[in-house]
Amino acid sequence: KVFIIAVSQNYDFNSVREAFRQGVSDYMLNSELNSGYFKKIQGRFKDINTKQSKDTISTITDLSTSKDRLLKHMLETEINDGLEKIIDQYDIKLKLYNLILCYLWVDDFQTISEKYDGNTIGDFSNAVKSQIDITMRDICCGESVILSPQEYLMYMSLDHNNMDDLMDHVYDIITILNNSLHDSMEISVSAGVSSLSTGDKKIKDLYEEAKYNVKLRFIFGKSTIITPEISNKITPKKIDSIFGKEEKFIRTLIEADKEKAQYELEALLKLIRNSDPGRLDKIYASYMEIIYIIIKFINEKCYDTVDVFGQNLDFYDIIAKFETQEEINEWIKDITDIVVTYLKEKRDVKVNRAILRVQEFIRNNYHNDLTLKMASDFVGLSESHLSNIFTKKTGQTFTDYLTSVRLEKAKELLETTNLKVYEVGVSVGYANVEQFSRVFKKFTGLSPNNYKNS
Repeated sequence: KVFIIAVSQNYDFNSVREAFRQGVSDYMLNSELNSGYFKKIQGRFKDINTKQSKDTISTITDLSTSKDRLLKHMLETEINDGLEKIIDQYDIKLKLYNLILCYLWVDDFQTISEKYDGNTIGDFSNAVKSQIDITMRDICCGESVILSPQEYLMYMSLDHNNMDDLMDHVYDIITILNNSLHDSMEISVSAGVSSLSTGDKKIKDLYEEAKYNVKLRFIFGKSTIITPEISNKITPKKIDSIFGKEEKFIRTLIEADKEKAQYELEALLKLIRNSDPGRLDKIYASYMEIIYIIIKFINEKCYDTVDVFGQNLDFYDIIAKFETQEEINEWIKDITDIVVTYLKEKRDVKVNRAILRVQEFIRNNYHNDLTLKMASDFVGLSESHLSNIFTKKTGQTFTDYLTSVRLEKAKELLETTNLKVYEVGVSVGYANVEQFSRVFKKFTGLSPNNYKNS
């Protein structure tokens, strides 16, 4: 018996379909072929019993994985005509009417893939597909195909009374599948669901719709099921540049105010939300603009990003690894908290140093006519800022602290010298003896004379 295999150089489905009509047993894409593969086919043909034609077809199909390749090929075709004959020939459990496609995306695949090497990742894919097939076998008519170790496609032919019942059925199937995957493999999938085809819609269009919908997991989160009804409610917005809108956010960083910084950051993140998930490159670029704004601010303050974050980070690589928008948002919020905390600590060190310098300035110049302005000029701060931080850090106002230093020195002079009261007052910065006496009695309970004589 002669077995004919059609070799197609590209996705020319019309030629392949015509080849099957002419009795071709199998077909392959040119990109899948090499000399070793032909030798393998020749070796297998030698063992084929001409009386077991059915087993022969099964052997060839098993060798070239024709069924899977056909299911993948169907996703590229523009025409549905003639598919039913090929589907029947390959015993594909599928009907072209009442057809829905479901695109499955394994959540947290990067973490999962680290457990496997190049040889065993195929075992993972086969285990996932097995769970999909078991679920569909028990619940509905359909087929599945592995697109990649992270991506799978379900063809489902479903009877229905109305569209609501149909989508409820799809939702139940994927929920059961997710429960099964969680129990057996400790993984979950997100799902993008196509609309229903009653034979009028091209499989390629259903595939593109399901593929687009699964991308919406970036917005809705992991383990979600995105149906056409859900995706149609999203109105993609044009992504405006973040640059030029960061002034208020930068001001909160300067103030090292964590609560205000998060509030203004949220305003920037809102500019990115509900953007077209089909333009992930634009969304990632917008997030990188926020990161750039933060890093630029750090550099302008002459701080080292390694000191701020504790390590050298590849920010784009980190963002690209996140699977949902919410994960990126939370990460950027954490980054902002780290920056604000660092700035606050640096500011506190600077403030403490400034307070110590002011206190030393007062102790060295208490005998002069000191003012808050003189002290603020000395440390390079505004009067209001110095007054505020001085009170917060010492528990005393600038004036109270100056007075306490002057009176401590006045007590010392009254106790250890024969200076007259007015001379003591002048020595500690009071040119008016009445003012000195009044202040001294207010804080000590005694007049300078009584204190001297006590």
